Amino acid sequence: LATHAQFYDASVFVPSSVLRVVSNVTPEGEGAVAQCGTAIVASGYSVIDYEPLQDHTHANAQTHLRAKVIAGQRGRAVFQGLVNVEREAVGTNASQINKNLVLSKRARVDSMPRLRILPDEVSCKHGSATGEIDSKQIHYLMTRGFSEIEAKELVVRGFVLEGLLQLPEASPLSSWASDILSQGLDRVLK
Repeated sequence: LATHAQFYDASVFVPSSVLRVVSNVTPEGEGAVAQCGTAIVASGYSVIDYEPLQDHTHANAQTHLRAKVIAGQRGRAVFQGLVNVEREAVGTNASQINKNLVLSKRARVDSMPRLRILPDEVSCKHGSATGEIDSKQIHYLMTRGFSEIEAKELVVRGFVLEGLLQLPEASPLSSWASDILSQGLDRVLK
């Protein structure tokens, strides 16, 4: 990203077998901003290894990533994110948030968010959380007239769609991403 450039990105991955994805965002100018979102659905016997790199080499740039992962059936996902801040990249503001939802006992998600920060004058954070569907959410929706299946589907779709918030709603890319995501969710919710 050049000086004062702004980059907004959303990625959807619904692998049917084994997939490895490496993405790099590198602000190469002061004041560059990148907002990235990712939605991943691993189902059946699929495996995805996702490695996003936010590589800061210039001062006062920002990169933010929110990755949402759903694993169902025997699906497996690996998240290996890295925020790298070189010594000359003072004033960096970076975040990398990974949240995972596991829908079956045989599904698995391994998360390894990492920070490598050399200067002191930065604001960087990373985090990861993995869990199952909250039964209280399902119960609440069922008291509002939804069936258990409908409630589960609403919770799962709402969870993963948060990874795509960077896309403008009316864009063709948003429609395409939602369609791909729906196909993956149809597989994992069966």
